[in-house]
Amino acid sequence: MTGSTPPPVYGERIVHHTDPLGRRHAVRVAGEGPPIIVIHELAGISPMLLEFARRVRERGFTTHLPKLITRGNGPARVLLAGWQVCISAEFTKLARGKTSPIVGWLRSYAASVHADTGSDIGVVGMCLTGGFALAMAVDAHIVAPVVAHPSLPLGIGSALQSDLGLSPSDLAAIKRRSDLTVKGVRFSCDFVAPERRFDRLQEELGDRFLRTDVPSGRGSRFGFSRWEHSVLNNDRIQPTNPNHDTARAELERVVGDVLDFLEIRLGGQSSST
Repeated sequence: MTGSTPPPVYGERIVHHTDPLGRRHAVRVAGEGPPIIVIHELAGISPMLLEFARRVRERGFTTHLPKLITRGNGPARVLLAGWQVCISAEFTKLARGKTSPIVGWLRSYAASVHADTGSDIGVVGMCLTGGFALAMAVDAHIVAPVVAHPSLPLGIGSALQSDLGLSPSDLAAIKRRSDLTVKGVRFSCDFVAPERRFDRLQEELGDRFLRTDVPSGRGSRFGFSRWEHSVLNNDRIQPTNPNHDTARAELERVVGDVLDFLEIRLGGQSSST
């Protein structure tokens, strides 16, 4: 699927949210049950993201997929998306101790969902948006943040590798939340989502950070190379992939753990639809 607009999901609706600063984005909403905001990777709202969202809905949740980047056409679409991020002031790429401005829009949208539904909210961020799930947890209605292979700020140098993409005040607010548990997943040798970043999360949150480093690189018993990055959207676990091997089984286990985390924290009700 290379088109800019992946196919609609049955029962899906499109909503638009404008925050107090006038920023407006579309959101694809589908399902029933407690809300989960799933924030896309650099590839945008891709077929693989839609497959992950389907799995979330099967656990009895409503998925909210904000469109933060325009998904282009053809094989160069990821390069074009990368250019959008590079020139955008909404994404913090290299600054230390700073929350990306786009998080303000995400917090505003989550607050509107909470006001409409009265429900607590889960958030799954991936790659460049991985840390956004944590940054949104300054608000008490965010109770289940999943930080998946977070890549911002770009890990150039040890200081940036351990940076969480949070302002000091946001980090302090999150640490004050004794009720908050954070789930994190990454490949163990992923230099895009550095190990030091998860080490820092563990240092700051202690046992409230549930960490999974999927073994990759030399000696990985699952055969994952050192270049593996995406965990939840990995092509090995797509319905079109015919292989059923130990690598797929391990990724299915990790995705299952993430879904269990959301269900425990938010009380979804599994379904077969």
